[in-house]
Amino acid sequence: MKTVSALALALMILVVSILPLGGPTAKAQGPERYDVSWDYGGLLDVFELGTFRPGETFTVRLGVTNRGNFTWNAKDHKHPYHIHLSYHWYDAQGNLIQWEGLRSHLPRDLAPGERLHPFYDPVEVTVKVPEVSFPPPRRGSRHNALIRFDLVREGVTWFSWAGASTLAFYTLVEKAPELPSYSAIYTDHNSTPSIMAAGSKASFPFAVRNTGRATWNRGGPNPVHASYHWYDRRGKVVLWDGLRTKLPKDVPPGGGSGAFTITIKAPSTPGTYFIKYDMVKEGVTWFSWTGAPMHVRQVVVR
Repeated sequence: MKTVSALALALMILVVSILPLGGPTAKAQGPERYDVSWDYGGLLDVFELGTFRPGETFTVRLGVTNRGNFTWNAKDHKHPYHIHLSYHWYDAQGNLIQWEGLRSHLPRDLAPGERLHPFYDPVEVTVKVPEVSFPPPRRGSRHNALIRFDLVREGVTWFSWAGASTLAFYTLVEKAPELPSYSAIYTDHNSTPSIMAAGSKASFPFAVRNTGRATWNRGGPNPVHASYHWYDRRGKVVLWDGLRTKLPKDVPPGGGSGAFTITIKAPSTPGTYFIKYDMVKEGVTWFSWTGAPMHVRQVVVR
């Protein structure tokens, strides 16, 4: 009787342990290959003849074919590294403006060789234009931007990094509007009293966000304070200079103050009034004087 050596037996056990059970699996043999072909229907005219605004969001339909050797998992139900369709923004000279685009799901898993048609079962791709100014178009061209569609295997790689083709269109992005020097968004957490006693004070949580391009300095010779004005029902100013409240910190453009406590004082005469919250850079300007909107609440004074 022929015997099996210990080494041969060990090798047999190892081979059996690594073979798949229950037939072949979807995982490719050998290195995974990232490859795609694109089907964009009539999108060439949409981008090359279109004009987009900074911050604008829109949806386009794209078709793709899996030219690789592994299944693209549309959702995180069997595989942790699911596939999204996204994009990158460049200027017309190829300089990167924004790498990370919004992610859009595939409608279903896509095995090697399978196709998603741009009209029948497309990928609905949501695109957001960066809120920045692109360089102006060069002479003789109407385009100043380039969008490049790409696929990403989350947590692993962008397909383009692995050598796959992208889908690119030149287009025109309008100039981003210049931010005002002084502008704010106010949040009173619905805490402004609807009724106050004449001449009384009230304190409550408040917050502001800097939507201008100048930093709000908490201290220094010209600090920025939160304040307010009182108007009567006819829109006439009753009290312009409200109490001042210091900010808890310096606030850069785009930043928020965080929560702080504001104190207001009611007019001394009973009636129906409107309080309009405003910011003031002491010795320079009230924000409303530069065109910034105020935050308005109605208050009944008794």
